[in-house]
Parts: sequence; C-alpha cells; structure tokens
Amino acid sequence: MKEKKLRKGGLARPIVINPHCDRGFINGTAILSAEEQRRWYDDLYAEAKAARERGEDAFHITMNDAGESRLAPTCMNVPLYLDRAYQVLRARCCPHYSYRKNPGRACVLDPVTGREVYVRRECLEPL
Repeated sequence: MKEKKLRKGGLARPIVINPHCDRGFINGTAILSAEEQRRWYDDLYAEAKAARERGEDAFHITMNDAGESRLAPTCMNVPLYLDRAYQVLRARCCPHYSYRKNPGRACVLDPVTGREVYVRRECLEPL
C-alpha cells in the first residue's frame, strides 16, 4: 500500500514523538501580527509610565537583565490537540520567527483561532 504524504490542502493529525510526554496536545507556533506587537509595546510603555509616576525606577521594566531594551515577542505557542484534524496550508515551509529561520515545518490552520500554526513536519500524520 502506498504511504500517504503530507500535501497542501489535505488533512493532518498531530502525533506525539516523545513517548514520555502525553498531555493530549503538542505545541505549534503562531507568528504575532504587527498590531499584537504594537499592543505589547504600548502595555510596556504604560507600565513604565505608571512606575515613574509612583516615583519608582522604570529601568527593570524597559530593560532586560543584560541592560538591553526588551524586544516584543514574535510568536506564541498554540496547542494542537491530538484528537483533531487540521487542514494543511503549506506542507513544507521555513518560517521566520523568534528572530531566526526555523526549517522543517508545516503550516496548518487552527480552526478555533483562525491562525496559521507552524509545527514540525515529523509531528504530523497525513489522513
């Protein structure tokens, strides 16, 4: 019998590769939009402004432990549940998030949030 391949437009189910990790889902990665990043910066600036108004030092809010300015997150974790099927948008892709390229991924559509979610190809089983 011919083995099924992961193809654009097809359906895929997440599978667990690590047998010691049985949570009922695997984590995929969704890229944050520019609007979501802007809201993160607005919240950071509002928190720093409130600290300055209270007479506190805002350095620990706007800077990290190395004394560098904090960068907005570029992605977030999205759970992909093992008992659901997901539509494959791109079977092979190399998205850019977390300030680097991430090869060996597939892009699936999360029907709950409507987000494009990137997950390692070996963690998907075609249906």
